[in-house]
Amino acid sequence: MPAIAVFGGAFAGKNEIYTNQAYRLGSLIAKRGFDLVFGGGKDGMMGAVADGALAQGGKVIGVLPEFFNPEEVAHPQMHEIISVKNLQERKEVIRNISDAFISLPGGIGTLDEFFEMIAMNKLNLHLKPSGLLNTEGYFDPLMIMIKRMENEGFLNISNEPLFVIEEKPEQLMENLLQLMHL
Repeated sequence: MPAIAVFGGAFAGKNEIYTNQAYRLGSLIAKRGFDLVFGGGKDGMMGAVADGALAQGGKVIGVLPEFFNPEEVAHPQMHEIISVKNLQERKEVIRNISDAFISLPGGIGTLDEFFEMIAMNKLNLHLKPSGLLNTEGYFDPLMIMIKRMENEGFLNISNEPLFVIEEKPEQLMENLLQLMHL
């Protein structure tokens, strides 16, 4: 079964629209017949996207570092938990078992995961598309920085986009599916 990985914060943020959109995205992933791969957490954005996929009967796979206590942080309804040694191994496993990547609003860890996936794609170490769910313009400042990187000659964006960015989960999924040629 093809899988889409979703990176997102362990916190919900201050506005419930973030978790609402994460839930909608999880629902769409399952409705489109994809497995959901995520960080394995029950709270915040991670929990919301998993809940959305589960509500639609989707398969949910969590990749959880062993230094987290599963009883405290793991989503209780996952179909599969893959235990890894550390965060670097977590990203490697997620990259290997997923066909595309979506980043939700989150913190430093989410940005780390997003940038690693697009950097590896840019280096042709994988050819899997990435997307940003830009709920409430959350990633607008990041887009300004990426444009500056390009303008200042630190980033060469070819004809192929590094990633897609959309405000609505439905449009993001459609754009990712096009990049996946599905």
